[in-house]
Amino acid sequence: MRAAYSFSFLLLYCVLAGCQMPLLAQNEISLYPIHLNNMWGYASAEGQVLIPTQYHDALPFQEGLARVRVGSLYGFIDTNENEVIPIQYLHATPFIEGFAWLKDAKGYHLFNTAGEQLSFTGYEEAYPIRDGLFLVKHQGRYGFINAEGNIVIPFHYEQAEPFMNGLSAVRQDQRWGMIDKQNRLIVDYEYDYLGIGREGPILVKFRGLYGYLSHNGLMNIGINYTLAEHFYEGRARVERHNRWGMIDTLGQEVVPLQYEALISMSNGLARVRKNYKWGYIDADGAVIIPINLHYGKEFSQGYAAVIRQAGQAYEFINKKGESITEAKYQDVGLFRENRAKVKYKGRWGFIDQNGREVIPPIYEYVEDFVQGLAKVKYEGKTFYVDKMGNEFIIR
Repeated sequence: MRAAYSFSFLLLYCVLAGCQMPLLAQNEISLYPIHLNNMWGYASAEGQVLIPTQYHDALPFQEGLARVRVGSLYGFIDTNENEVIPIQYLHATPFIEGFAWLKDAKGYHLFNTAGEQLSFTGYEEAYPIRDGLFLVKHQGRYGFINAEGNIVIPFHYEQAEPFMNGLSAVRQDQRWGMIDKQNRLIVDYEYDYLGIGREGPILVKFRGLYGYLSHNGLMNIGINYTLAEHFYEGRARVERHNRWGMIDTLGQEVVPLQYEALISMSNGLARVRKNYKWGYIDADGAVIIPINLHYGKEFSQGYAAVIRQAGQAYEFINKKGESITEAKYQDVGLFRENRAKVKYKGRWGFIDQNGREVIPPIYEYVEDFVQGLAKVKYEGKTFYVDKMGNEFIIR
Protein backbone atom coordinates (compact mmCIF):
# COMPACT_ATOMS: atom_id res chain seq x y z
CA MET A 1 0.00 0.00 0.00
CA ARG A 2 1.42 3.37 -1.06
CA ALA A 3 0.28 6.02 1.45
CA ALA A 4 0.51 9.55 0.04
CA TYR A 5 0.70 12.90 1.87
CA SER A 6 0.32 16.18 -0.01
CA PHE A 7 2.36 19.36 0.59
CA SER A 8 1.29 22.66 -0.98
CA PHE A 9 4.74 24.24 -0.68
CA LEU A 10 8.34 23.42 -1.56
CA LEU A 11 10.11 23.80 1.76
CA LEU A 12 11.39 20.26 1.34
CA TYR A 13 13.76 21.35 -1.43
CA CYS A 14 16.59 22.28 0.87
CA VAL A 15 16.38 19.05 2.80
CA LEU A 16 16.47 16.94 -0.31
CA ALA A 17 19.23 18.96 -1.97
CA GLY A 18 21.50 17.97 0.90
CA CYS A 19 21.64 21.38 2.59
CA GLN A 20 22.71 21.52 6.20
CA MET A 21 20.00 23.21 8.22
CA PRO A 22 21.45 25.76 10.64
CA LEU A 23 20.87 25.54 14.35
CA LEU A 24 18.37 28.21 15.35
CA ALA A 25 18.31 30.46 18.36
CA GLN A 26 15.27 30.07 20.60
CA ASN A 27 13.34 32.99 19.03
CA GLU A 28 14.75 32.73 15.51
CA ILE A 29 12.27 32.11 12.72
CA SER A 30 12.91 28.97 10.68
CA LEU A 31 12.73 29.72 6.96
CA TYR A 32 13.25 27.35 4.05
CA PRO A 33 14.00 28.08 0.38
CA ILE A 34 11.05 27.58 -1.97
CA HIS A 35 11.04 27.49 -5.77
CA LEU A 36 7.95 28.66 -7.64
CA ASN A 37 7.63 29.82 -11.24
CA ASN A 38 11.41 29.65 -11.70
CA MET A 39 12.05 32.10 -8.85
CA TRP A 40 13.16 31.60 -5.25
CA GLY A 41 11.84 32.84 -1.92
CA TYR A 42 11.39 31.53 1.64
CA ALA A 43 8.55 29.89 3.54
CA SER A 44 7.94 28.89 7.14
CA ALA A 45 7.71 25.28 8.24
CA GLU A 46 3.92 25.69 8.08
CA GLY A 47 4.09 26.57 4.40
CA GLN A 48 3.44 30.31 4.69
CA VAL A 49 5.49 32.32 2.19
CA LEU A 50 7.27 34.97 4.27
CA ILE A 51 9.77 36.23 1.70
CA PRO A 52 8.31 36.40 -1.83
CA THR A 53 9.78 34.41 -4.70
CA GLN A 54 11.84 37.21 -6.23
CA TYR A 55 15.37 35.77 -6.42
CA HIS A 56 17.09 33.78 -9.16
CA ASP A 57 18.86 31.71 -6.52
CA ALA A 58 18.57 31.39 -2.74
CA LEU A 59 20.50 29.31 -0.21
CA PRO A 60 19.32 28.24 3.28
CA PHE A 61 19.76 30.68 6.15
CA GLN A 62 23.06 30.17 7.91
CA GLU A 63 24.27 32.20 10.88
CA GLY A 64 21.15 34.38 10.51
CA LEU A 65 21.70 35.30 6.86
CA ALA A 66 20.95 33.76 3.48
CA ARG A 67 22.84 34.25 0.24
CA VAL A 68 20.57 35.31 -2.63
CA ARG A 69 21.14 36.14 -6.27
CA VAL A 70 19.32 38.56 -8.57
CA GLY A 71 20.49 38.20 -12.14
CA SER A 72 24.25 37.69 -11.84
CA LEU A 73 24.70 39.64 -8.59
CA TYR A 74 24.86 38.30 -5.01
CA GLY A 75 24.15 39.60 -1.53
CA PHE A 76 22.76 38.52 1.85
CA ILE A 77 19.37 39.03 3.45
CA ASP A 78 18.08 38.44 6.99
CA THR A 79 14.80 36.73 7.92
CA ASN A 80 12.98 40.07 7.69
CA GLU A 81 14.04 40.43 4.03
CA ASN A 82 16.48 43.22 4.83
CA GLU A 83 19.55 43.38 2.58
CA VAL A 84 22.26 43.16 5.22
CA ILE A 85 24.85 43.04 2.43
CA PRO A 86 23.57 44.66 -0.79
CA ILE A 87 22.91 42.48 -3.82
CA GLN A 88 25.70 43.97 -5.91
CA TYR A 89 28.59 41.49 -5.81
CA LEU A 90 29.90 39.20 -8.53
CA HIS A 91 30.37 36.25 -6.17
CA ALA A 92 29.79 35.44 -2.51
CA THR A 93 30.80 32.56 -0.27
CA PRO A 94 28.49 31.28 2.51
CA PHE A 95 29.17 32.52 6.05
CA ILE A 96 31.53 30.30 8.01
CA GLU A 97 32.28 31.10 11.66
CA GLY A 98 30.84 34.58 11.20
CA PHE A 99 32.65 35.59 8.00
CA ALA A 100 32.05 35.57 4.25
CA TRP A 101 33.96 36.73 1.19
CA LEU A 102 32.24 38.86 -1.47
CA LYS A 103 33.78 39.76 -4.80
CA ASP A 104 33.49 42.96 -6.81
CA ALA A 105 35.50 44.23 -9.78
CA LYS A 106 38.51 44.83 -7.49
CA GLY A 107 38.53 41.36 -5.91
CA TYR A 108 37.37 39.62 -2.73
CA HIS A 109 36.45 41.54 0.44
CA LEU A 110 35.80 40.20 3.94
CA PHE A 111 32.46 40.82 5.69
CA ASN A 112 30.97 39.86 9.05
CA THR A 113 27.35 38.94 9.79
CA ALA A 114 26.56 42.56 10.73
CA GLY A 115 27.27 43.46 7.12
CA GLU A 116 30.47 45.30 8.01
CA GLN A 117 33.29 45.24 5.46
CA LEU A 118 36.51 44.28 7.24
CA SER A 119 39.03 44.30 4.39
CA PHE A 120 39.23 46.82 1.58
CA THR A 121 42.04 45.32 -0.47
CA GLY A 122 40.60 43.37 -3.37
CA TYR A 123 42.15 39.91 -3.08
CA GLU A 124 42.59 37.65 -6.10
CA GLU A 125 41.81 34.54 -4.04
CA ALA A 126 40.38 34.16 -0.54
CA TYR A 127 39.71 31.12 1.64
CA PRO A 128 37.57 30.40 4.75
CA ILE A 129 38.97 31.07 8.20
CA ARG A 130 41.04 28.32 9.78
CA ASP A 131 43.01 28.52 13.00
CA GLY A 132 41.90 32.15 13.24
CA LEU A 133 43.53 33.26 9.96
CA PHE A 134 42.46 33.66 6.33
CA LEU A 135 44.66 32.59 3.43
CA VAL A 136 44.52 35.22 0.68
CA LYS A 137 46.30 36.01 -2.58
CA HIS A 138 47.42 39.54 -3.48
CA GLN A 139 49.44 40.58 -6.53
CA GLY A 140 50.27 36.96 -7.32
CA ARG A 141 51.54 36.03 -3.84
CA TYR A 142 49.94 34.37 -0.82
CA GLY A 143 49.77 35.58 2.77
CA PHE A 144 47.39 35.62 5.74
CA ILE A 145 45.09 38.17 7.36
CA ASN A 146 43.19 38.05 10.66
CA ALA A 147 39.50 38.57 11.43
CA GLU A 148 39.99 42.35 11.60
CA GLY A 149 41.32 42.36 8.07
CA ASN A 150 44.89 43.12 9.16
CA ILE A 151 47.86 41.49 7.43
CA VAL A 152 49.46 38.99 9.81
CA ILE A 153 51.80 37.14 7.44
CA PRO A 154 53.00 39.18 4.43
CA PHE A 155 52.41 38.17 0.82
CA HIS A 156 55.69 36.37 0.25
CA TYR A 157 54.70 32.91 -0.92
CA GLU A 158 54.26 31.33 -4.36
CA GLN A 159 51.70 28.97 -2.91
CA ALA A 160 50.30 28.24 0.55
CA GLU A 161 47.69 26.12 2.29
CA PRO A 162 45.35 27.22 5.11
CA PHE A 163 46.66 26.74 8.64
CA MET A 164 46.03 23.42 10.33
CA ASN A 165 46.94 22.83 13.96
CA GLY A 166 48.99 26.04 13.99
CA LEU A 167 51.05 25.18 10.89
CA SER A 168 50.87 26.04 7.19
CA ALA A 169 52.55 24.50 4.14
CA VAL A 170 54.16 27.20 1.97
CA ARG A 171 56.11 27.13 -1.29
CA GLN A 172 59.10 29.18 -2.47
CA ASP A 173 61.20 28.57 -5.58
CA GLN A 174 59.07 25.51 -6.41
CA ARG A 175 59.94 23.84 -3.08
CA TRP A 176 57.67 23.33 -0.08
CA GLY A 177 58.37 24.13 3.55
CA MET A 178 56.33 24.88 6.66
CA ILE A 179 55.73 27.95 8.84
CA ASP A 180 53.98 28.62 12.14
CA LYS A 181 51.53 31.45 12.86
CA GLN A 182 54.41 33.78 13.73
CA ASN A 183 55.74 33.23 10.19
CA ARG A 184 58.72 31.32 11.55
CA LEU A 185 60.16 28.72 9.18
CA ILE A 186 59.72 25.33 10.88
CA VAL A 187 60.66 23.16 7.91
CA ASP A 188 63.04 24.44 5.23
CA TYR A 189 62.09 24.60 1.54
CA GLU A 190 63.33 21.21 0.39
CA TYR A 191 60.29 19.10 -0.46
CA ASP A 192 58.46 18.35 -3.70
CA TYR A 193 55.27 18.49 -1.68
CA LEU A 194 54.26 19.04 1.94
CA GLY A 195 50.74 18.62 3.31
CA ILE A 196 49.38 18.96 6.85
CA GLY A 197 46.51 16.64 7.73
CA ARG A 198 43.99 16.81 10.56
CA GLU A 199 45.93 14.23 12.55
CA GLY A 200 49.27 12.45 12.67
CA PRO A 201 52.64 13.31 11.10
CA ILE A 202 53.00 15.58 8.08
CA LEU A 203 52.89 14.06 4.60
CA VAL A 204 55.87 14.99 2.38
CA LYS A 205 57.30 14.08 -1.01
CA PHE A 206 61.07 14.17 -1.48
CA ARG A 207 62.95 13.19 -4.63
CA GLY A 208 59.90 11.41 -5.93
CA LEU A 209 59.15 9.35 -2.79
CA TYR A 210 56.57 9.90 -0.05
CA GLY A 211 56.95 9.78 3.69
CA TYR A 212 56.25 11.76 6.83
CA LEU A 213 57.71 14.41 9.14
CA SER A 214 57.10 15.10 12.78
CA HIS A 215 55.37 18.44 13.46
CA ASN A 216 58.64 20.06 14.53
CA GLY A 217 60.20 18.93 11.27
CA LEU A 218 63.07 17.19 13.03
CA MET A 219 62.21 13.54 12.40
CA ASN A 220 61.68 11.77 9.10
CA ILE A 221 59.32 8.81 9.09
CA GLY A 222 60.06 6.45 6.24
CA ILE A 223 60.38 8.64 3.14
CA ASN A 224 60.52 5.57 0.94
CA TYR A 225 57.00 4.99 -0.37
CA THR A 226 55.78 5.30 -3.94
CA LEU A 227 52.41 6.61 -2.71
CA ALA A 228 51.12 7.68 0.70
CA GLU A 229 48.13 9.45 2.24
CA HIS A 230 47.28 11.56 5.28
CA PHE A 231 46.57 9.79 8.57
CA TYR A 232 43.02 8.85 9.47
CA GLU A 233 41.97 7.04 12.65
CA GLY A 234 45.67 6.71 13.55
CA ARG A 235 46.65 4.93 10.33
CA ALA A 236 47.97 5.97 6.93
CA ARG A 237 47.84 3.99 3.69
CA VAL A 238 51.23 3.54 2.01
CA GLU A 239 52.36 1.77 -1.16
CA ARG A 240 55.63 0.40 -2.50
CA HIS A 241 56.23 -1.92 -5.46
CA ASN A 242 52.47 -2.01 -6.14
CA ARG A 243 51.69 -3.42 -2.69
CA TRP A 244 49.71 -1.59 -0.02
CA GLY A 245 49.85 -1.58 3.75
CA MET A 246 49.34 0.80 6.69
CA ILE A 247 51.66 2.54 9.14
CA ASP A 248 51.01 4.03 12.56
CA THR A 249 52.05 7.51 13.68
CA LEU A 250 55.50 6.22 14.69
CA GLY A 251 56.14 4.91 11.20
CA GLN A 252 55.72 1.25 12.11
CA GLU A 253 54.23 -0.89 9.35
CA VAL A 254 51.36 -2.29 11.38
CA VAL A 255 49.85 -3.75 8.21
CA PRO A 256 52.57 -5.26 6.00
CA LEU A 257 52.74 -4.09 2.39
CA GLN A 258 51.19 -7.22 0.91
CA TYR A 259 47.87 -6.19 -0.59
CA GLU A 260 47.02 -5.42 -4.20
CA ALA A 261 44.56 -2.84 -2.92
CA LEU A 262 43.79 -1.39 0.49
CA ILE A 263 40.94 1.07 0.99
CA SER A 264 41.02 3.46 3.95
CA MET A 265 39.46 2.63 7.30
CA SER A 266 35.68 2.93 7.59
CA ASN A 267 33.79 1.95 10.74
CA GLY A 268 37.06 0.51 12.08
CA LEU A 269 37.66 -1.84 9.14
CA ALA A 270 39.62 -1.49 5.90
CA ARG A 271 38.87 -3.29 2.64
CA VAL A 272 41.79 -5.25 1.19
CA ARG A 273 42.37 -7.29 -1.96
CA LYS A 274 44.80 -10.18 -2.26
CA ASN A 275 45.01 -12.70 -5.08
CA TYR A 276 42.02 -10.91 -6.61
CA LYS A 277 39.82 -11.65 -3.60
CA TRP A 278 38.44 -9.10 -1.11
CA GLY A 279 38.14 -9.11 2.67
CA TYR A 280 38.35 -6.81 5.68
CA ILE A 281 41.09 -6.13 8.25
CA ASP A 282 41.24 -4.03 11.41
CA ALA A 283 43.67 -1.23 12.21
CA ASP A 284 46.34 -3.70 13.35
CA GLY A 285 46.13 -5.85 10.24
CA ALA A 286 44.14 -8.73 11.73
CA VAL A 287 41.81 -10.33 9.17
CA ILE A 288 38.29 -9.85 10.51
CA ILE A 289 36.32 -11.06 7.47
CA PRO A 290 38.19 -13.66 5.39
CA ILE A 291 39.74 -12.55 2.11
CA ASN A 292 37.61 -14.78 -0.07
CA LEU A 293 34.95 -12.43 -1.40
CA HIS A 294 34.49 -11.60 -5.07
CA TYR A 295 33.90 -7.97 -4.06
CA GLY A 296 33.07 -5.88 -1.02
CA LYS A 297 31.99 -2.29 -0.46
CA GLU A 298 32.98 -0.15 2.51
CA PHE A 299 31.27 -0.47 5.87
CA SER A 300 28.74 2.19 6.78
CA GLN A 301 26.82 2.31 10.04
CA GLY A 302 28.12 -1.17 10.83
CA TYR A 303 27.19 -2.96 7.59
CA ALA A 304 28.69 -3.60 4.15
CA ALA A 305 27.43 -4.94 0.84
CA VAL A 306 29.40 -7.87 -0.61
CA ILE A 307 29.35 -10.31 -3.52
CA ARG A 308 30.56 -13.68 -2.29
CA GLN A 309 31.19 -15.33 -5.64
CA ALA A 310 31.41 -14.19 -9.26
CA GLY A 311 28.00 -14.15 -10.87
CA GLN A 312 26.14 -13.73 -7.59
CA ALA A 313 24.26 -10.63 -6.44
CA TYR A 314 24.90 -8.27 -3.55
CA GLU A 315 23.98 -9.07 0.03
CA PHE A 316 24.63 -7.16 3.25
CA ILE A 317 26.79 -8.42 6.11
CA ASN A 318 27.61 -7.22 9.61
CA LYS A 319 31.10 -6.83 11.08
CA LYS A 320 31.19 -10.53 11.92
CA GLY A 321 30.65 -11.40 8.27
CA GLU A 322 27.12 -12.65 8.96
CA SER A 323 24.49 -12.10 6.28
CA ILE A 324 21.53 -9.87 7.14
CA THR A 325 19.91 -10.09 3.67
CA GLU A 326 19.63 -12.56 0.84
CA ALA A 327 22.11 -12.30 -2.02
CA LYS A 328 19.67 -10.84 -4.53
CA TYR A 329 20.43 -7.17 -5.18
CA GLN A 330 21.74 -5.90 -8.51
CA ASP A 331 23.07 -2.70 -7.00
CA VAL A 332 23.17 -1.09 -3.57
CA GLY A 333 24.18 2.06 -1.72
CA LEU A 334 25.74 2.75 1.66
CA PHE A 335 23.70 3.08 4.83
CA ARG A 336 22.62 6.67 5.42
CA GLU A 337 20.35 7.53 8.34
CA ASN A 338 19.83 3.80 9.02
CA ARG A 339 18.61 3.10 5.50
CA ALA A 340 20.41 1.70 2.43
CA LYS A 341 19.06 1.83 -1.10
CA VAL A 342 18.84 -1.49 -2.94
CA LYS A 343 18.02 -2.44 -6.52
CA TYR A 344 16.04 -5.60 -7.25
CA LYS A 345 14.68 -6.61 -10.66
CA GLY A 346 15.47 -3.15 -12.01
CA ARG A 347 13.63 -1.24 -9.27
CA TRP A 348 14.88 0.55 -6.16
CA GLY A 349 13.80 0.44 -2.54
CA PHE A 350 15.36 0.67 0.93
CA ILE A 351 16.34 -1.76 3.67
CA ASP A 352 16.87 -1.07 7.37
CA GLN A 353 19.73 -2.31 9.55
CA ASN A 354 17.90 -5.57 10.19
CA GLY A 355 17.90 -6.28 6.46
CA ARG A 356 14.14 -5.73 6.13
CA GLU A 357 12.80 -4.07 2.99
CA VAL A 358 11.00 -1.27 4.77
CA ILE A 359 10.43 0.47 1.44
CA PRO A 360 9.73 -2.09 -1.33
CA PRO A 361 11.81 -1.93 -4.53
CA ILE A 362 9.20 -0.29 -6.76
CA TYR A 363 10.89 2.97 -7.75
CA GLU A 364 12.69 3.81 -11.00
CA TYR A 365 15.17 6.02 -9.14
CA VAL A 366 16.00 6.90 -5.53
CA GLU A 367 18.48 9.07 -3.67
CA ASP A 368 19.89 8.62 -0.15
CA PHE A 369 18.00 9.89 2.88
CA VAL A 370 18.81 13.41 4.02
CA GLN A 371 17.23 14.60 7.26
CA GLY A 372 14.54 11.93 7.14
CA LEU A 373 13.45 12.18 3.50
CA ALA A 374 14.59 10.61 0.23
CA LYS A 375 13.89 11.70 -3.33
CA VAL A 376 12.29 8.97 -5.50
CA LYS A 377 10.80 8.57 -8.97
CA TYR A 378 7.75 6.43 -9.77
CA GLU A 379 6.02 6.17 -13.15
CA GLY A 380 7.82 9.29 -14.32
CA LYS A 381 6.82 11.39 -11.29
CA THR A 382 9.38 12.64 -8.77
CA PHE A 383 8.49 13.08 -5.10
CA TYR A 384 9.76 12.15 -1.64
CA VAL A 385 9.33 9.37 0.90
CA ASP A 386 9.96 9.16 4.62
CA LYS A 387 11.80 6.27 6.26
CA MET A 388 8.69 4.10 6.37
CA GLY A 389 7.79 4.69 2.72
CA ASN A 390 5.06 7.30 3.19
CA GLU A 391 5.03 9.47 0.08
CA PHE A 392 5.12 13.26 0.20
CA ILE A 393 3.98 14.70 -3.10
CA ILE A 394 4.98 18.31 -3.70
CA ARG A 395 2.49 20.29 -5.79
